[in-house]
Amino acid sequence: NNNNNNNYSSRRDRSWSHDASYFRPSSFHGNSQNHNVDFSDTLPTLDFKVQIVEDRLRPSCAACHETFTTLSKRRHHCRLCGDVYCHECSNHRATLPLEGVEFEKPVRICDACHPEVEQGNFFSLRRYLTPLTLYTPPSNNDSQSLDTEDGVATHDTVSAALSALTCDLDGLIQNGTDSNSMMEAAKPSILVPSITKHLTLRATSDRAIRALASLLSLASLQQQTTQWALQVHLNSDSGNVIDDILTLLERSGTDRRTLFVQEQAAKTIFYLSDSQVLTELASKGSGSGSGSGSSGGGAAAAAGAAAESLDIPRALRAMLDHSSNSKNPNLQRWAASSIRHLVLEDERRTTSSVNDIAATMEFTNSAVYESFLPELISTGGILILCSLIGADDADTRAHATGALGATLDATRAMQESLATLYDMTGGQAGRVSSSRAADGDIIRSIVQGGGCGNALSQLLLSAENGVARMGCDFCASLVMPLLEDARGTATLDEGYDCRSDTSGLGACREAAMAMASGSVLTALLGIMRNDMNNGGGGNSKSSRPMALKKTVMETLAAIAMAVGEMTKANPQATQDGVMVMLEEGIVTVMLAVLESSSSQTLGSTLSKQQTETPSSRIREAAGIVISAMAMCSGDAMMELQSCHAISCMLAAMSDVTGTSTLRGDGAPKCLGMLQTAAALLTYSQHDEETSDTDLVDRLLEAVDAGVISTLSRILFTKVEWESQDKAVGAMKARDAACRMLTAMFGMARTDQMAHQRLWDVVDADAYQRNPPRNIVTGALGVLQAAGVHGRHSLLGGGQTTTGTHYHAAVMDLVESSLYAVGSMCGSTVVPGLEQESNMMEDDNDDGANQSNNGNDDAFATRRKEASAVACDILTAKSRSTQQSILPTMLVGGFGEKTLTASLRLALAIAQNGNMEQHAKLAGSGIMVPISDLLKSAMSSGDQFRFSACLALVRFCGPHVGAGQNSNGGLASVQAAIRTATHVLAVPVDPTAPPEHIANTEALKAACIQTLESLSSNASLWSAISKDALPSIVSYLHSACDFGTDSRKTTLCGALRAIARIVGLQSHAVSAARAGLAEPLGRLLIKGTEGTTLEDGDDELPLLALEVLHVLTANKEARKAAGLLESGVIEGVCCALGKSATAKPKKPSDGRADICFWSIEILHYYVKDLGGDFATVLQSPMAASFVEVIAREPRLIKAFCATLLLKTNMTIPKFDADVEGETLDIPKLYGPPLVLVKETCSGFENTHAAAMNLFFSIVVLSCAMENSASDSIWEKILLVNEKNNDADAPKLAATLCAHFLKLVSEDNKGNPFVPLNAKQKKEYDTISCPLVRHALLEGLKSSLGDEANDFYMISMLVAFEVPRVCLTIWQDPNLVQLAFGLIRLMVDSHEENLVHIFVESKQTLLSLFDMLNASSDTEEVEEIRSVVASILGSLAENGLLTQAVEKFDIKSAAIGGLAAACLAEEQQGDENDDKLATSATLSSRCMECLVDLLKGNSKNKGMQLGAADASSIASRLGQKICRMVISRFIERAKLSQYGVDEEDDVMNAPDVKMLCAMAQHESALKILSSLGGISALALVAGEGELSAIVALKKADPTILLDSNGHVSIMKLVLEDTVSREIETAAIELLAELSLCSKGRNAIVESELCGECIQHALHVIGAVAEEEHEEEVVEEEEGIWKDDEETEEEEGEEEKVVKEKEKVDDKPKVDPSSLPSPELKSATVSFLSNLVAVEQCRTEMLNNQAFLPTLSEISKQHTTANLQGQSIRLVAAMTPFATVSDGPVTADLLAQTLIDALRGSSPTATKEIATEGLTVVFHGVSPELQSKAMGAAVKIFQSSVKKTSIARSTESETDRANIARLTCSLASLIVQVSAKEHLRKLLCNNTDLLKAMIHLIEWRYDARGATTTTEEHFLYWDAAVSFSIQHLATVLCGTLESQEGLNTPALTRTVLTMARPGKAPRKTCDFKTALERVIASKRDVTGAVAARRILTSLLE
Repeated sequence: NNNNNNNYSSRRDRSWSHDASYFRPSSFHGNSQNHNVDFSDTLPTLDFKVQIVEDRLRPSCAACHETFTTLSKRRHHCRLCGDVYCHECSNHRATLPLEGVEFEKPVRICDACHPEVEQGNFFSLRRYLTPLTLYTPPSNNDSQSLDTEDGVATHDTVSAALSALTCDLDGLIQNGTDSNSMMEAAKPSILVPSITKHLTLRATSDRAIRALASLLSLASLQQQTTQWALQVHLNSDSGNVIDDILTLLERSGTDRRTLFVQEQAAKTIFYLSDSQVLTELASKGSGSGSGSGSSGGGAAAAAGAAAESLDIPRALRAMLDHSSNSKNPNLQRWAASSIRHLVLEDERRTTSSVNDIAATMEFTNSAVYESFLPELISTGGILILCSLIGADDADTRAHATGALGATLDATRAMQESLATLYDMTGGQAGRVSSSRAADGDIIRSIVQGGGCGNALSQLLLSAENGVARMGCDFCASLVMPLLEDARGTATLDEGYDCRSDTSGLGACREAAMAMASGSVLTALLGIMRNDMNNGGGGNSKSSRPMALKKTVMETLAAIAMAVGEMTKANPQATQDGVMVMLEEGIVTVMLAVLESSSSQTLGSTLSKQQTETPSSRIREAAGIVISAMAMCSGDAMMELQSCHAISCMLAAMSDVTGTSTLRGDGAPKCLGMLQTAAALLTYSQHDEETSDTDLVDRLLEAVDAGVISTLSRILFTKVEWESQDKAVGAMKARDAACRMLTAMFGMARTDQMAHQRLWDVVDADAYQRNPPRNIVTGALGVLQAAGVHGRHSLLGGGQTTTGTHYHAAVMDLVESSLYAVGSMCGSTVVPGLEQESNMMEDDNDDGANQSNNGNDDAFATRRKEASAVACDILTAKSRSTQQSILPTMLVGGFGEKTLTASLRLALAIAQNGNMEQHAKLAGSGIMVPISDLLKSAMSSGDQFRFSACLALVRFCGPHVGAGQNSNGGLASVQAAIRTATHVLAVPVDPTAPPEHIANTEALKAACIQTLESLSSNASLWSAISKDALPSIVSYLHSACDFGTDSRKTTLCGALRAIARIVGLQSHAVSAARAGLAEPLGRLLIKGTEGTTLEDGDDELPLLALEVLHVLTANKEARKAAGLLESGVIEGVCCALGKSATAKPKKPSDGRADICFWSIEILHYYVKDLGGDFATVLQSPMAASFVEVIAREPRLIKAFCATLLLKTNMTIPKFDADVEGETLDIPKLYGPPLVLVKETCSGFENTHAAAMNLFFSIVVLSCAMENSASDSIWEKILLVNEKNNDADAPKLAATLCAHFLKLVSEDNKGNPFVPLNAKQKKEYDTISCPLVRHALLEGLKSSLGDEANDFYMISMLVAFEVPRVCLTIWQDPNLVQLAFGLIRLMVDSHEENLVHIFVESKQTLLSLFDMLNASSDTEEVEEIRSVVASILGSLAENGLLTQAVEKFDIKSAAIGGLAAACLAEEQQGDENDDKLATSATLSSRCMECLVDLLKGNSKNKGMQLGAADASSIASRLGQKICRMVISRFIERAKLSQYGVDEEDDVMNAPDVKMLCAMAQHESALKILSSLGGISALALVAGEGELSAIVALKKADPTILLDSNGHVSIMKLVLEDTVSREIETAAIELLAELSLCSKGRNAIVESELCGECIQHALHVIGAVAEEEHEEEVVEEEEGIWKDDEETEEEEGEEEKVVKEKEKVDDKPKVDPSSLPSPELKSATVSFLSNLVAVEQCRTEMLNNQAFLPTLSEISKQHTTANLQGQSIRLVAAMTPFATVSDGPVTADLLAQTLIDALRGSSPTATKEIATEGLTVVFHGVSPELQSKAMGAAVKIFQSSVKKTSIARSTESETDRANIARLTCSLASLIVQVSAKEHLRKLLCNNTDLLKAMIHLIEWRYDARGATTTTEEHFLYWDAAVSFSIQHLATVLCGTLESQEGLNTPALTRTVLTMARPGKAPRKTCDFKTALERVIASKRDVTGAVAARRILTSLLE
């Protein structure tokens, strides 16, 4: 309630009596424009003489109050004040400057007068107190009763005292004498009652009120008003003082004395009614109920009563009466000034009563104080005050102004309080505020009474700052609600008129307009202008106070904002006011304020404790004024532009997030500057005179000023949406920020560098946040939030529930955020200039960016991202309504302006978004309003809306679906189609202006473009076909008539639309019947004019062909179209021929589509010629078709050129010296057709389809004997060119040879071979023979006499003419020519033709079949001989393997070669020495076989399957092994004679064949039986990894028998082998050493010692590796220590040296370190040799062996290596000694204990346990304890893991756990008798409980403990050991059971886990023991169990 009244209270609570100098009497007269009027002479001054108090009147001392006595306490008189004191209280002497003999010498003075005398004050106020305080006036108001017998208290005496007192007080006031000492001496509690007591008596009341007024005036000068005024109110001895004063004020009469007395009474009331005085008095009275004791409660009650003693209505009536009294101007002034105090007190009482009710919740209307202000308004009090504003007296005007301002403030405050009380009490108390109706009436009265005219301006221009300030405050009270009330800052409705607005805010706007149009504005600006001219610093004598300037600026801000908002809503009504403001230079003054040094940046002078300073308020107000003027006046905008004000605005925006206390809407302080900057940028964007360079400059100016960071903070600041008023300001700030972003992103599109600069700043600002968020995200968030709350405001009642100001702010924010996001999404439509945007030009693309000039592509991604998010926001459905917000905007639900903004954003999203965004827009339901807008825009002529809506239909229409989920979109798009059709049907008037014609054509083009886009939606095809197709066809006809050049783009769009919709059969037939073929034919002919068809000019014929292609695909449409009659076929052939090109442009070429569609169209036509061959020959259409083809020589040559494309127009040169050398085929046919790698007419690509079409043409030309057929063959064979070009016969022969080859290929991909069975038969029997015959004849005629020509021979070889002839020589019609060609080629050039036999699978298989054919005839033998020679050549050239793999005939090839190889071996004996080098047929076959198995890769081994390996091993295994051994024997012989071998044995094919076969176990068994292990051993000794791996699979006995292990040992000792081979070799040795035979063979070898040393070296390398890791850690520590040393000691040189030492150390190459596999194999090898004494001695002689082994077992993380290490240690345990010797038991035991304690695998721990069992009794007790501690823990864990936890480990792991548990249990039983282990083993409850659980688990009856046979015995053994141990403990002595709770222990029952089920308990211990006994499978356990049961029973 108080948030909006801060400024009211700051003015209301100020004590004017303290601050305003014009309340002094001198000030009144000095400021008055009347003659000085002084009525003080009506009370003349009286002489005063000190009165001596008689002794009888003072029975006690006046100071100490002790009673006087005759002797001890005598009376004494003070000669200064005359009172009676005792000696102690008057023991001072002083010389007084008084008349009389007695004063000639020092006289007695009292203690009270002595201090003043000491200071030289001989006229103390105390001397007047004696007559005033000593006597009390009579109650009967009889003046005669004052006279007493002593003559002291007479009328004259009291009056004289009061007169003298008044004179002294006035003297102090007038002369300015220091009166502090006098005032301090006169205590308020004494002096005030002494005066007020005489107000009741008429004889003394006049002088008493005079004295009281002077006293309060003096107190005011001393700033002690509150102290003295409170004493007047609390003076209970004088009755009701206020009532007495009001009585004097109400005295009747108009004489001068009466007026003077009333003046003094009014003056007194002014001081007594001061707000500070009454507030203090009320606070004292509020403690009446909580006072402690009767005295405290009584004082509070008295204060409360005194606070309520002032009769406000009575006092106000009296003051109003006297304020109109012009006879005494002073009375008039004091009355007017007192009215303000009384009004404030009336307000205080009202609000206090409201607070009391709210605190007590007592809802009684009687408890609410009834304010007098409504009566003041109704009785004409306001009119009286308004009349005083125009009074002649300046002071009166000022006071009247202050009173009116106070009345306004009080009225508003009380309205708010009562409204709050009404809400709190639910209507039981208080009342509802009626929109400031009361203060509105006051304001209107003031305006109508001239209160905002010249009189007010005179106050403002007063030289007295107090007077000027009062005028400023009054002005502020009239208009400040416009700022302080959030509703006052709201955007006004269009056409708003403040005179018809009955609310208080309307009255405020009326007052603001009156001030702006009158002299008040001039006066306000004059204050600021004069102050700036004087320096504006506040230190100048003529400068105004900062508080005054602050009020002035706040008032100006309110006025400017009101005028600005009204001007925007109704420019005509407020135009005069705006002009006056501009003429007065308000913009210049405000800019000067912003730029002045005294007005610092917003928030720059604020400390943490401060909220704001006056200078910041001034600056904020200046920003508001400028923004208001900028947004309502173009003149103001131009002035700001000329002053470059944007820099000033941006520089002033430093405090962004600080909330303004000046505005009531919670806006940031920088809102005014922000709005101005946004308006300036927007104006620059709208100004036609502003160039792009200027726009860029202004943009960069804003960016460099840091505006992006400022705007980001505004956008990301949290909005308190639940607080309507606070949310309004935040929304206004975001509105301004969004408008600035709109302008900035719009400007950035004009220049790439500026755009890049803007995005760089945006990115830099984003990364300053955590997480990074850029301003685009902020704007999108604002749009989302504004949309949500805007929707809520609309659905929730809008203005009714949220208020007009909130609703208006939300609508403005929605609009601005739409504009901002639209600009970020790439919209180039400038807001406000939509009608000037040429949308027809911007929308010519298909959804790309609007204005991508090539420079904007870098920002397309950002626009797309923004468009995607914006689309999601606008299309998101509300939870309540399940509707998107965008359709609501487009129907105008958010206002007309929002409609345009939303349309602009939707268009930007559509233009820059992708298909997903288009679909979302369409699915949101926008098509319904878009269709309506499109129709209305066409009717109204709104080109922007029409074009924008048409574009949205174009983008979104394709995504509208049919059905109920379309949200009416489909029907709306259909309506839009009809609208576009109407536009297409508009005739063009040739007499119209060119601009009109161009605009009409542009509209038609846009409609065509839209229809084209909509045609992609199948749901709209029917609508387009029905409504738009006739108009489109008509448009095509007119375009053909008037020319196609200028309409090419539109025509293409129309054809694209038609191409899509005619895909339906009915649409195609309709289009054909509508005469579409004719314009298409004309367009095709026009588009193919010229000799060639270039890419870029082919779009129109391309689309025409596309449509024709669709039409011809429909048989009925083809029939209706009349393709041949209309000349379409001729045009298609012409286009096809001209589309031929040698170098089509990549990646796509329109000529490719022309080729594709033309071929398919011709195929359709050929298909219509007839079914079978006879029918076709009889068809006249066929003859006509041949004639058309004959007339197109370009097409025939293109077919021939296309046919030759597979040759790459080159042939391999026969017998070339350089490999790859070729001969070029002559290029006389011209360019070929374009290759389109798509299915064409059922063929793979266009070339295949063209070849099939060409084949059909050739067949027709062969079958028909006419001139057209001859003409075709003449063009094919280049008959006419033979005489002119020597290359013509070569090219013709090449074509025939190539064609013949293709025709002879009867494969699936052959385009000549039909797939239909019937057609295939005709092809085989008719077509193919015809063509072959013609081609052979053509080849023969072309060869002529040039058969021996080098090119001809190369051509025959290249096109495999012999092979082709081989396939056709069985044809009797072709046998003579075919056989002759083959014989000629084979006899002369066999080596060059060999490769042709691997070009087909069938040919290659024929070769293998011929190789093994039976030699029945001599001709077949000749064939076998030739085939063998060919195969050998193929193998040598590597062609055989490629062909076999290519055709997947490997098995057949292997079988054939193997059979041939064995066949030759059976024919004769072979020398073993010649096996590897012989040149026999079998050797050639073997080489072929190896090459075949090796495959294409030269670096990989042979790719041999298991089946093939077994087959070869069984058939050729023995032969291959003999060949391998022979190779090694041959190498040995050569080495013996010192001859180096030419080829490496390991590269021999038989060696690789052997290794490849040995990799398969089945083949390895066969080889082993054939003695192949010896051969493998020889190969393995050479370091062949595959051979070593194979030997590991073989029987070791065979290898040992052949001494193959020696080769492996030699291999291990070689330094050159790789780590991988070394690892495999050692692994093989480790496997061999597992058996005793292998171990003995290795030990007996001479190389055994070296192998052991090598293994020890590997182990040492392991240790070195670990040592290197430690060194690295130490080096890191050195670095760390160095850093600390450097910090602490600063020894830089020392650090450098240490680092150099570290750097100098040699680095270890990781590749040289042994692998984990090598380490494990090495340790395993040593483990197997430990049992041999000499090997063990060899190991132990190495002193580092055991420590290294221990380190490996502890530190290495490889599980296998650690397990092998522990195995080796365990193997050493039988040979350990107790203390002496190389192997100590403690060392081994410690290693094994570490393995148990660590995280080793279970199998490793089991090995360690076995080792400990062996060495346990030989180690120290300490190690025994450690070992058993670890063993107990592992035992417990194993039992728990298996029985309770039921871990999901593998079967192997569970078997390892079983073995480990058994070993541990056995060890426990063996060592449990040791005394030092008793507590650990026998008195360990956890161990015993684990054993019991194990027994219960194993003997559970329900089968949950079943396990596999593999580890069944281990668990039973573990149970047996556990029972034995339990029997030892439980059946032993009490000492053995010490610390055990035996009963509880034996009652423990295992809770067993069950996978997928709830856990359950097993049987108890007793039952388990009984089952052990009953099972009889463990006799020892049964005996122990019986013992336990017996013990338990006892």
